[in-house]
Amino acid sequence: MISFKNIYDKAINLFEDPKIKKAYLTNTIQFCKLMYPFLNTSYSLFKNPSFIGVELMNNKEPSGVMQIFDADGTTKVFKLDFTPIENSIFEYRENGKIVEGEYNKDTNEVTFSNILEEGEYSCEAYFPGCFLSDFDVSYKSDLAGGISTQIEDILARMLVRAWGERTRNFLLDIQNILTTTDFNLHPSSSALRSKVEWMSQLEQEISRLQNKLAMTLRFARNSNWGKRIW
Repeated sequence: MISFKNIYDKAINLFEDPKIKKAYLTNTIQFCKLMYPFLNTSYSLFKNPSFIGVELMNNKEPSGVMQIFDADGTTKVFKLDFTPIENSIFEYRENGKIVEGEYNKDTNEVTFSNILEEGEYSCEAYFPGCFLSDFDVSYKSDLAGGISTQIEDILARMLVRAWGERTRNFLLDIQNILTTTDFNLHPSSSALRSKVEWMSQLEQEISRLQNKLAMTLRFARNSNWGKRIW
């Protein structure tokens, strides 16, 4: 299984925009929600190796539940009316402000930072989604882990590429509105050239990593005698 959050964690280091990194640290759940459409676009385009793309179609989509509690000035511990999905991300708020909190799986209770005299608490449990296949080519855990890591690296770059394409298209729209002379003098001109170069670098990295993955899987086939393979 590969959690979508594993891919987001790797993608964050590939973004050149510091505002995106800040958004990730400020509100991880919201960042995951914003990035999911780009990941959803990316894994459907995974063509090399093609059978990995087929395996990626077997996935569990993101989902989340929020519960609100009224403050009464006596406690900061509350029992949830639902059971969070395993590997969920939690966000705790006191009167709308994000705070530290803790979830106890054994009691299904959440503990907030402070006892409020009035107002409300909220807890959101967000499951970021996952690919369900174990990608176990040879029943060797070390090899399977290596394959999963390579897939995560590829998908992280494909996600960032999808995000970059939207930004590039926005800059192209600006170019189409402005005259050639105006655009060359406009800050978006250098931004577009920089974005194109960055996208080209991502394409090269994706191609290199996919070829590496294909070689890993080919080696796994050749080294397995009578074991399950794709």
